[in-house]
Amino acid sequence: MRQVILIILFSLQGFCEFTLPSAGAKPQGLGNAFIGLSLSPYAMVFNPAGLASITSYELSFSYTGSDSSYDFLGITIPEKMKGNCGFAVLSRENKAFYFSYGKFLKIRNKSISAGTSIKLFKSKDDGKGFGIDNGILYPLRDNLTFGFVLGNLFRNDFGYGFGLSFKIKDYLFTLDLKEREKSSLHFGLEKKMKKFLVRGGIDDKSLSLGISRCFSGIDIDLSISPFILSAGFEY
Repeated sequence: MRQVILIILFSLQGFCEFTLPSAGAKPQGLGNAFIGLSLSPYAMVFNPAGLASITSYELSFSYTGSDSSYDFLGITIPEKMKGNCGFAVLSRENKAFYFSYGKFLKIRNKSISAGTSIKLFKSKDDGKGFGIDNGILYPLRDNLTFGFVLGNLFRNDFGYGFGLSFKIKDYLFTLDLKEREKSSLHFGLEKKMKKFLVRGGIDDKSLSLGISRCFSGIDIDLSISPFILSAGFEY
């Protein structure tokens, strides 16, 4: 009961505009439908609960050729403070520094991932700010995961997001519903093809495509959607 109360309190917070940026070639290739997946350092931006599943040091960098998206640099550090930690920087017209933490909680013999991102940001319009993003990942089945995100206790622009990820054979499906001033729907599909991962998605009303290849432990990602080209790597 105590852990259930903590999760509820952990989640009843707001969600500022800066918690739903477009950042990273991998999420962009999936139409930015990443709340229910979040299995990389990009979890710090989309759903910090995903950090709980990371078992090693990981470094991610992504460059985006658009003013509407953000360059990303993040690193994850496992097994710190009885969970996993991460640090990330987003940079474009607005800038943000993320400190994130995620861990597993046992509730009624179910392992639920919970996470939080504390961020300091500098906005061109709003000046300097501080916020907190919170999220959970709940395994509905072995191949089906539900994600939920809230955040930013200290700002007025509240919102939330729901996400699902579903795996079957060589296919991965992701679906997000995000609410921030208006609702947006995001869908992603990934197919494993020999040495490549091929992605496609719908980012609200825009189509996106992506491809990934692993070279000696380094994942190289490319993605494109209208007027946005992103490239990144993960190690």
